[in-house]
Amino acid sequence: MKTAPILTGLLILCFSAAARANEGHRPQGLFEQGNKAYAESRFEDAKECYEELIGQNQGGFELYYNLGNAYYRSGKIGKARLWYERARLEKQADDDVQHNLSFLASRIESGRENMSLGERLTPHRSAFRWIFLGANVLFFLFLGWGLYREAEWIWWARWLSGISFILASILLLILKSQGDLTYGIVLEPRAEVRAGPGPEHRVAFVVPEGQKVLILEASEGWALIGLPEKGLKGWTAETAVEAIPFTSPEREAS
Repeated sequence: MKTAPILTGLLILCFSAAARANEGHRPQGLFEQGNKAYAESRFEDAKECYEELIGQNQGGFELYYNLGNAYYRSGKIGKARLWYERARLEKQADDDVQHNLSFLASRIESGRENMSLGERLTPHRSAFRWIFLGANVLFFLFLGWGLYREAEWIWWARWLSGISFILASILLLILKSQGDLTYGIVLEPRAEVRAGPGPEHRVAFVVPEGQKVLILEASEGWALIGLPEKGLKGWTAETAVEAIPFTSPEREAS
């Protein structure tokens, strides 16, 4: 049984909520030590406990969420957003994660949470699949029925089911294409993005800590990143950005 965090109506207070309790999937001693340190405002100690668990190949929503909290309270916005994003991959519909990500995004240059269309649609993936299957069955059912009976409502039902089938197919294709993209978080306070992979190239633009970017490729210590909503892309040091996807033992086992 897990203890719910202390909730408030203000987004910023989500970060000072009590650390989430363990659900019994990892060694409790170290996790509880981290939670106790967090409750006592020893955020660096809490972070070390959580990171030690990560080093022991532990994973899961509560661990990632608590680590994000510890990083935020330690003043590391980039790392905080990185672990909140990883927590969201574990539990898409969690309100606390969504609130904290929105609050962090408001502190970044863009002023809003940078979510791709695929990320916005992902929580509804199951619904799209059911619509796809249901519309497919209904379309062929009404198509066959129309061969034996002429009725206006059958004609309309066939068209509506066909349109639903097409729309669901398009949304599922978008989800599949977005799933092939890799997003990352900028970890440096002011990451310089250059025109080419090397310090000899001119600085094209700068991205702030915590900015979500698209990681396009990597080459000899440099990463090609993009800001699709602004039409920008360029090269930055590979250490300045870290990819969001993080394979947890719990997901591998499922």
